[in-house]
Amino acid sequence: MSMNITDVLKKSILSEKSTMAGDSNNYYTFIVDKRANKFDIKNAVESLYGVTVGKVKTLRTQKSKKFKMR
Repeated sequence: MSMNITDVLKKSILSEKSTMAGDSNNYYTFIVDKRANKFDIKNAVESLYGVTVGKVKTLRTQKSKKFKMR
């Protein structure tokens, strides 16, 4: 299943941790569509930013639940 490149990348993450990794190791962090695979992510980044992607690492996380402290 190949996705449209504009639907794959939702937004980039600009936290302190991701910025430090990007400066030292040329890593960049994005929030992507859940249905996208590594091939889709690689094609989207290469076509939108005009760069060559060496490796794609993915991580699926769960949203944390908020609760009240009494």
